[in-house]
Amino acid sequence: MRLVFVTLPASDAEAMLLLLLRERLVAGGSIIPTVHSRYWWNGEIVAEQEAALFMETSSERVEEAVTRLKALHPYACPRVVVLRAHEGPADYFRWIRDETREF
Repeated sequence: MRLVFVTLPASDAEAMLLLLLRERLVAGGSIIPTVHSRYWWNGEIVAEQEAALFMETSSERVEEAVTRLKALHPYACPRVVVLRAHEGPADYFRWIRDETREF
């Protein structure tokens, strides 16, 4: 199982999550509507209010999910971080695998 973390404009979060769900690239996700991000960009410190998405996917679909996320994302260099889950309930991991399988 993989957990995909991405930040993006809050106005794009719901649509992004729903599209990835419909395409079966993720099994589920949670939107944190407001995160206060600070980062270096083009030699300056930028302050943004964004949303954060946490989405579950299978190891088999993670590469495709990340590629799709990057293609849809409005930023030139989006924050997309993939975390590997080493432990968790077997039935939860099975649900993720089942919901992200290709039909």
